[in-house]
Amino acid sequence: MNRDLEAKLKACSTLPSPPKVASELIQLAHDPEAAIQDVAKILQMDPALSIKILRVANSPLYANRRNVETLAQATLIIGLNGILALALSFSLVKSFRGEKMNGLNYPLYWQRALIGASISRAIGEASSLVSLEELFTATLMQDIGMLALDRVLPKLYRDPKFNQTCHQQVIMHEQEHIGTTHAAIGGWLLANWNLPERLQLAVSASDEPERVPVTDDRSHFIRCVALSGMIAELYLTHAKGQQVVEVSEKGKDWLGFTPEAFTEILTKLKGLVSHSEDMFDCKIQNDLSAETLLETAKEALLIRNMQAFRQVETLKHNTVILESRYQNLEESSRLDALTGVYNRSYLDEVIETTFESASMNATPLSFLFVDLDHFKKVNDTYGHQHGDNILRAVAKILKAQTRNTDIVGRYGGEEFFIVMPGVNGEMAEMVCHRVNTAFRLHTYDVGPNQSITVTVSLGIATLENGHMFESSHEMIGAADQALYASKSQGRDRWTAYKTLPAAYHRKSHSLN
Repeated sequence: MNRDLEAKLKACSTLPSPPKVASELIQLAHDPEAAIQDVAKILQMDPALSIKILRVANSPLYANRRNVETLAQATLIIGLNGILALALSFSLVKSFRGEKMNGLNYPLYWQRALIGASISRAIGEASSLVSLEELFTATLMQDIGMLALDRVLPKLYRDPKFNQTCHQQVIMHEQEHIGTTHAAIGGWLLANWNLPERLQLAVSASDEPERVPVTDDRSHFIRCVALSGMIAELYLTHAKGQQVVEVSEKGKDWLGFTPEAFTEILTKLKGLVSHSEDMFDCKIQNDLSAETLLETAKEALLIRNMQAFRQVETLKHNTVILESRYQNLEESSRLDALTGVYNRSYLDEVIETTFESASMNATPLSFLFVDLDHFKKVNDTYGHQHGDNILRAVAKILKAQTRNTDIVGRYGGEEFFIVMPGVNGEMAEMVCHRVNTAFRLHTYDVGPNQSITVTVSLGIATLENGHMFESSHEMIGAADQALYASKSQGRDRWTAYKTLPAAYHRKSHSLN
């Protein structure tokens, strides 16, 4: 945000702002000693708000056997943070509904906000998120920066050249004209309100949640907010098959939703929006649109599954062809004499061949570097004979935890390398998790009544859409860097190259 825009925002006296009750609730949210009585006292200042909170507590969302009659009981059922989030939502909606816009399509804005907030609950439940009311509030406010921009730049949204229904067009229009987006403005606005940092980040990252790494414990919450907005847009734009598939893929990449889980979320859309309409005393949805979206999703995802099946069959066929190219080689020339897995010479050939095939056919490919932790100490303590026995056992464990089509080889010393055709980053991480677990549970006999456990560190590099390598050598180096990160961060773990910060990037590793 440039200084001129920030100055205009600070000078604007008509920016969206929480009313008195909401402001006091925000202050209370920052008090670690806040009690139920404190919340009830503030809510009593707004009887209409109190009634709405009680209606929510008595709704099917909480399935209580007895009626909730007091705000104290409602707080016990919904939780203090949930009460604060719902009260803030109700207060903000009450103050915003009478707003007069300049160029912003306010009915569309309001529909997107409430539909997204409604479906957020199903998304949160499906991804085991606890703070569903806070998720509702964050989704409701994810585009609040548009209200602020409409105030300080009245002509911004009047341009008839772009369609406000298409959220991506809105973002591009904002970038072109003001060099920033409403998401950044919204985060700034919430920071000025002194709202919790997680809400600020959820709003500011709502249009690009992937900039928050999955290692950040707030990333899951933020991705739920972003997916909610995308589903709302599917509804509002009467989306076609490919659009639905793309959003479904985001649900898979961000939150691990299968197509079936995604469809199940859409089946709840109509009921959840109806519930929100009752809570906010408004009409925003078209029943036919909700049903049409669900049918479109079912059809599009079915077609997508059929395409994926054909891709798998093609991959199997290519794998058979690839394996046939190796059958002419003498077995003795391609196996490591000690461990029985493939040797370095053969491994180099396989790496190059599979890399070329994956690049040409645009199919995923993963490389795994595997290194035994503190193996030199094992050799020095128990002797090389026991060390050799352990290496043989390691090879068997790695083969047991991978597919028949994967190539397991000894790269050198106590280092192993696994080539996994057709395996994307997510699948490779699952394999690494299994490998780590298998080694933690396995023991090796090193003497009479004496056994030890040897753990391994792993590094992953994956060739797939969004992360490409120019050569197999570059991809091997990436896996090597990821392995080094695992070693330097304590061993007995795996690291994916795509998650590495720049500080870990280096050409080779040297930790044992």
